[in-house]
Amino acid sequence: MKRWIYWKKLNNWASEGYDVSILKEKHFDGPPPFPRWLLLILVLIVLVPLSIWTIVTIIPREPAVITFVVDTSTSMNGARLENVKEGLEKALNSMNKQSQAGVIFFNDTVHDEIPVGPINNTLAELKYVVDGIYAHGGAFLYGAIEAGIKMTDAVVSNVGKIRAVIVITDSQHNGSRATVLHDIINMRSLAGYNIQQFEGLPGQLSGIDEMGRSVPKEEIIGDSLAIETDHPVQIHFIAIGDEPDLEIARMLAAATNGSFKRISENDIKLKW
Repeated sequence: MKRWIYWKKLNNWASEGYDVSILKEKHFDGPPPFPRWLLLILVLIVLVPLSIWTIVTIIPREPAVITFVVDTSTSMNGARLENVKEGLEKALNSMNKQSQAGVIFFNDTVHDEIPVGPINNTLAELKYVVDGIYAHGGAFLYGAIEAGIKMTDAVVSNVGKIRAVIVITDSQHNGSRATVLHDIINMRSLAGYNIQQFEGLPGQLSGIDEMGRSVPKEEIIGDSLAIETDHPVQIHFIAIGDEPDLEIARMLAAATNGSFKRISENDIKLKW
């Protein structure tokens, strides 16, 4: 450690115009290695908290109204869905006890709902409902997000200022086209033109702006909710595995001041 500090001092003196070449030749063969124990401390102090922070900040610590929108399509079969069920219980237990929460499960349709209510009530109903939840069918993702936004917005509550939908999926939208991405959010191009059409369907690489021009989806920005609400509603998008399209997640998050991230199937169970 002392050698490393001395090396830094010599470099500082050199930057001030002093000739330190003789001292460096006398005491060093080359730059001393950065102390390993200090590097370890930096990793523990900086990197580890940051990795945990990205998980826990989705769940507001202050009172909030939250609706979880959970994918139960065929791709969620097995350990993935079981981990989500366990993760949901942990997430609810981690929330501020003054918060209110609900859950929407979806595959081809929205097939089960736990209305937004006090945390303890939601936990009790969740334990009853999840036993009958199994993975099958497609993923009516956008219809489920729309239902989650409307459920969250409709709650009559003085609990906090935050209202949010937390989407948990391992799929892209592959269900009915009754609701598509441009029905949920307004979008614009990087050039500032409104996007008139972008369904956000698998394989769709571009949208159409108000001038009739094709815009690559990487250049499309989420701007605001297209669904009329009485309250601001955030969308936080948790993509499990590699299948979900993070460009779509990015647009949803940007339009609602939300967030998005990709995680492994084990993270949803272990990190809340």
